[in-house]
Amino acid sequence: MKKVELSKQLRRLAAIYNIYKFADLPTRSVRCCTCGIKLPLNPEDPDQDRGLWGHFIPRSKSKYLSFHPWNSAAQCSKCNVQLNGNEAQFEIFIKQQYGEEALEFLKQEKVQKTLLDSYELENYIEEYQVLISELESKLGIKLI
Repeated sequence: MKKVELSKQLRRLAAIYNIYKFADLPTRSVRCCTCGIKLPLNPEDPDQDRGLWGHFIPRSKSKYLSFHPWNSAAQCSKCNVQLNGNEAQFEIFIKQQYGEEALEFLKQEKVQKTLLDSYELENYIEEYQVLISELESKLGIKLI
């Protein structure tokens, strides 16, 4: 598979996982990781929810980190677009969810490497397929 196709597939899997890992299915919603507002979800078609995918280290600054699970979560369009990711609140979210070490890792890796090769893309795809399978079991729904 070509690198462009691998990136597209990975982007889809990463978005679905990183939005749904904090989903509240009874209310069909997820909270914005930075402001806490409830965002509606469409579990019947998770691809429609990809617009809710935000990044601490923006994809424009590090393609390498854009797929890392610690670097992304559900985010409303106001925080993601109008507030440019709402970085200060996103930092607090990362510390609360994953710890100070995760935050430092992301900041250090931002300057270390910017691109993924085909092998790394394929590995991430495999990892996300496993993560999504586990999440599907936990939530009792089919996401992919």
